[in-house]
Amino acid sequence: MLAAIGCGESSYDVYMRGLKQMGAAESQFCQMKVDGGSMVINSETIIACLEANRDALRTLEQAQSMGFTGKDVDRTLLQLRDKIAKLESRRSVVGYMEREG
Repeated sequence: MLAAIGCGESSYDVYMRGLKQMGAAESQFCQMKVDGGSMVINSETIIACLEANRDALRTLEQAQSMGFTGKDVDRTLLQLRDKIAKLESRRSVVGYMEREG
């Protein structure tokens, strides 16, 4: 057990850091703004949310590559990849609307 001390982050630590990044992405970068009672979303918000989620995904994939595996990990990665795909699609649509509007 003493050999594990000072060896850096464990796969569990990395996984937990990735989960915290996911939470921070949602609470800090993915919140729509309210303007005059209406929800407002723009490409800048989507891009910031997308990048924060990509950072979390990289961290979670790192934990997986370090050996932190299981159904919960697989489910979390799948959900996050799906969210990123939806954000990329939304970015395209909103970007188009901004250019056309």
